[in-house]
Amino acid sequence: MTVISYRNNHFNTSKTSTGPNNSLEAKKMGGSSFIQWLNAFIFCIIIFIVATNILWSVGENSSRLDIQSKEKEIVQLEEKNSELKTQLSQVNTPVNLEKMASNYGLVRESQPKYFSIKEEVTPLGFNATNNQEN
Repeated sequence: MTVISYRNNHFNTSKTSTGPNNSLEAKKMGGSSFIQWLNAFIFCIIIFIVATNILWSVGENSSRLDIQSKEKEIVQLEEKNSELKTQLSQVNTPVNLEKMASNYGLVRESQPKYFSIKEEVTPLGFNATNNQEN
């Protein structure tokens, strides 16, 4: 009987308790699996946030560089515009305009004929010939 009691002794239960059949150990294994999944999910969220932050900052820096280059272009265009304005003001003086007109063969007239009023006005319309007869 000592052999039977030795087999049923609680110190010799290593074979029966190693499997997941024990409910306490199954709960512990399920809980640790959930914690592992939770840790992996949190890790993925952190990686996503870091990657998004990096991409956002790269985009902002690119936009800043674009703005700086456009500001330089604006300054250059303003300089060119001021040069063109000074050239235009030099050309728009009456003496320079007469020289430019003479280069193109134009002549200055003090009283052009297109301002004169014609005494005879011919009516234009559907029955223009009939109106002249009447």
